[in-house]
Amino acid sequence: MQGRFSRRAVSILLISTAGYSFADKISVEQIVQRHIQALGGRDNIETVRSTVTRGEYREGTFTIPGAYVAKMRPYYRTICDPRQKWGEVCEGYDGSA
Repeated sequence: MQGRFSRRAVSILLISTAGYSFADKISVEQIVQRHIQALGGRDNIETVRSTVTRGEYREGTFTIPGAYVAKMRPYYRTICDPRQKWGEVCEGYDGSA
């Protein structure tokens, strides 16, 4: 988790700072540490156990407008909102083959 988070954070920060010149040249590690600090610290980041996203779900030509996607540790995903009437597709996935 830590390595994957660090790589993503570095990638996002490098892309977002492309074209800018810093008066005080700072290292990538300093940028990552500042980002972690802005998110509340590594301990707070590690306590996040789930995320919820609302938007359009796409899988090939199949779409679900207004989809609810929940991801929970260790790995579970659902693409329907359990609080609303279920549509034609409501599935969960635990990461197994």
